[in-house]
Amino acid sequence: MALDAVSKDVSMPLPSEGNAGGLARPLLLTPGQDLKGYVLGHLGRAVLLAITCVSVVAVLLMFVFIIGKARHFFMLSDLAASLSRVREFLTSTQWYPEAEHAEFGALALIVGSFYVTTVALVLAVPVGLLAAMFLSDIAPFGVRSFFKPVIELLAAIPSVAYQPVEKVSPRT
Repeated sequence: MALDAVSKDVSMPLPSEGNAGGLARPLLLTPGQDLKGYVLGHLGRAVLLAITCVSVVAVLLMFVFIIGKARHFFMLSDLAASLSRVREFLTSTQWYPEAEHAEFGALALIVGSFYVTTVALVLAVPVGLLAAMFLSDIAPFGVRSFFKPVIELLAAIPSVAYQPVEKVSPRT
């Protein structure tokens, strides 16, 4: 009985009482509310764990598929020939997958990826740092409060998702 009296009387102060943005709510939960929060919390964790497991299994299945398709190219009768084929793949620039004797050289792809990554870093890091310094130190509060969520949303979307927008936008 004393616990019920305490849970009804003790509450957080209203926003007008000095609690910036807070809501009036009891500090003690009833057993039903506590159980509901416990069940929903564990249910949420279980759903997130299931989604994570599905993602991990999907990535593992991709690896299995790619390795399964590529093993015929890399695995030859003896180890020396297989290592030679791997070395050729990593150091050759020839890429003729539909030739009578198919050639797969990934060096051009690896070097091209390195160049694109380097140029992207050289361009993006200074712009990103300057934008962050401007927003945190120079920009007025109104500008900061508008652009900060916009930048966070743009950063959350993978750049691959912007390509369809680029393809359907009108060209001038």
